[in-house]
Amino acid sequence: MKPSDILLIVPPLCATFGRTENEVAAALIVRACQVAGDQWAPVKWSTAVDVLKADHEAGREFGMMMVNPFCRPDMFALVDGGFARWIEKGREVEFTEAGLSRIATSRWLMPSKGAEQP
Repeated sequence: MKPSDILLIVPPLCATFGRTENEVAAALIVRACQVAGDQWAPVKWSTAVDVLKADHEAGREFGMMMVNPFCRPDMFALVDGGFARWIEKGREVEFTEAGLSRIATSRWLMPSKGAEQP
């Protein structure tokens, strides 16, 4: 499974990580990984913000949704839930095996990858 195998439609990754704030944080990591070589890798917060800004400026649905004031990512909760971990003293975040496993079994995996779409 690659980051590009994940459909980030609005709302992203629903019912995958337990709370909207966690879903949005995970979606932001996925999107940054999609743009940065389509590989699972640690993501710097500044990189994620740059990707979000570019998506917003391009009018992409994901970027437009992420600027909703009621939809805020909570990386700390995602980490506290065991789905991601901090690297480099909180400067980068990456999915743990538990996080990737949740994504792999989510409804947001592309149909060709075996998951059923909503």
